[in-house]
Amino acid sequence: MEFFERRNYKERERLERIIEKLADLLAETLNNGSKIAIIAKGKLMPASIVVGGKGATFTFTELAADGVTVVPASGPITFASDTPTVAVIDPAAPVTNPDGSVSVQVDAVGPGTATISGVDPASANKVAAADVLTVTAVTTPVAVSATGVLVAN
Repeated sequence: MEFFERRNYKERERLERIIEKLADLLAETLNNGSKIAIIAKGKLMPASIVVGGKGATFTFTELAADGVTVVPASGPITFASDTPTVAVIDPAAPVTNPDGSVSVQVDAVGPGTATISGVDPASANKVAAADVLTVTAVTTPVAVSATGVLVAN
């Protein structure tokens, strides 16, 4: 099993590098080197949380054509969950971080998988990013043994 996990990881890394190179080529073609957001950071880093737990934070980062320089959002980021029966975006205002990225709290509703996404509709390229969140039910421990102690009065 470990062989397949390692192989899948290497394949995912290879595909991410290809996508990054394609995004760079597209950015150079469209931007002529200007610093507007062409891509949004969203590498697959799935998270797992439990119902009733602390939730998760989704951070949306816009990047210039070089794939490194953070570009401030052009307008409010629209955040969404594709499965609101599993996870929802906290209605509190998103937080703009010191690096220019924008974070929002995600709360678990029920067990399952949801894709959490963000888009900057005001950006010239309508940049978007998403990640996968797995929510599990709280498991109640099951007794497998017991002890009894006598104490003299």
